[in-house]
Amino acid sequence: SSDLFLRLLKLLGVLMRSDLRWTESVWFTSVVSAVIIVSVILIGLETDFKSPMWEPINDLVLLFFVFELAANMRRYGCIGFFTSEDRVWNCLDFLIVVLGVFDQWVLKLWLSFVYGRHHSHELGDSL
Repeated sequence: SSDLFLRLLKLLGVLMRSDLRWTESVWFTSVVSAVIIVSVILIGLETDFKSPMWEPINDLVLLFFVFELAANMRRYGCIGFFTSEDRVWNCLDFLIVVLGVFDQWVLKLWLSFVYGRHHSHELGDSL
């Protein structure tokens, strides 16, 4: 398990050191669009079918969007990312991902520290 994690980190490092032109490629933008569509479908399914399997799936989807945001910010630089002709979409993307990270990861982590692991899930669901 830790070997897989280390390999993924190494792959992420290689990708982030590359020139990142692939972030503008048709295949990558198609993958991003597909993940957005799948995410919307998952949200719909999640409202009708309660299951503990949704949490790790949502974590993977959010992780993908964090990666996509980081790659684009790395490609254009922070100033370029927020001042390019796509700045409105980039700002919206940034806001959605940051709020998702706060909601899915930071808030749950904070609640687990404050109330303990057992109660954090119940409290997080009620928020």
